[in-house]
Amino acid sequence: CMGQVKAIEAVMLLPRQNYPISSTENLKKATEDAPPIYAHYGRYWHGSTFFARFLMSFYDYAYVRILLYIFSSMLLVVFLVQLYKISNWITTLNVLVGFLIGNVFIMQFSMQFFFILALSLLGAILCIYKGRENKDADILFLIFGSLTNYFDLLTTPILSLGIMLVPTILFLSKQNYTFAQLLKKILFLSALWAGGYAFTFFAKWIIASLLCGENVLQNAFNQVIYRTSTEGNMWIEKPYSRWQALTQNTNLITWPYFCLCLIANCIYFVVKHFSKTNKETILQTNEKQQLAVGNLKTCILFLLIGLYPYLWYLMAANHSFLHWWFTYRGQIVSLICFLLSFQYLLTFIQTIIFQRFKQAKGDV
Repeated sequence: CMGQVKAIEAVMLLPRQNYPISSTENLKKATEDAPPIYAHYGRYWHGSTFFARFLMSFYDYAYVRILLYIFSSMLLVVFLVQLYKISNWITTLNVLVGFLIGNVFIMQFSMQFFFILALSLLGAILCIYKGRENKDADILFLIFGSLTNYFDLLTTPILSLGIMLVPTILFLSKQNYTFAQLLKKILFLSALWAGGYAFTFFAKWIIASLLCGENVLQNAFNQVIYRTSTEGNMWIEKPYSRWQALTQNTNLITWPYFCLCLIANCIYFVVKHFSKTNKETILQTNEKQQLAVGNLKTCILFLLIGLYPYLWYLMAANHSFLHWWFTYRGQIVSLICFLLSFQYLLTFIQTIIFQRFKQAKGDV
């Protein structure tokens, strides 16, 4: 039935059969000779759809999902290994826990969710390599903002920005920057990512409108207004607030597990504090590397990045409220960054304690 649509329209508008019946009956009618009723979805690039179609030309759906799982698992392992090399095992473990609490396992098997996960991990790995070579990763944020818009169907786009910022902050925290300089750099990288994302989105609206003779631009603007509002749809008629859009997502995180991880971090640092074998090592490390102020700056930076998903939920209230069942995974960024923020807060406290311990020892 798609043969009745021009090739350029098929690519740019993504028409689909849209009978006013159930999804299964809709699919059945699409295989029959019923008169087509097309609905256009031209405001997105649908890059993931094209790639999925290519894969399914060679493999069935179940096999494709296994391939996605294997590839995403490899990316996750590579990312964690590289992260360990530039930090330590407690940082790496906290990042892994953030992924697990955010149910990353489901994303690995989903054609819709896989691409944003893969982009996030690949972008973070490249940020690590750039950091090791003491090169700016600015262009990476611009490129991956654009790629995120191309491949992701507005599921959890903030994930790629947040995960890429994790190793970036770890590298920047080792430099002799003031907090204002660090904050300015992080906001600049975030703006580059947002610029790449917005430009790619806007470009699709313009190109599709010009090539297909349909006002995709107007349709997209209407959808932006709708998705950033607190209006419901035919299934959600009762009014809701932006705060409810946010809580609709936060309620799907198993916060008790997160709290257990905070407690585990506390136990680790308490044991580390009272370990006689580590006491002198920590004193020497504090003399040679970061002092308390540096740890506190890093703590605040991770805390701020952890708020990004919640700003997204408040801004895109309608989309976040109606599609909570997949948008909530954007909080993987929050879970990771809050754990790392708490880790650096404990390091800050520990640094202060050992500095005082050293002073007291010197006075004696």
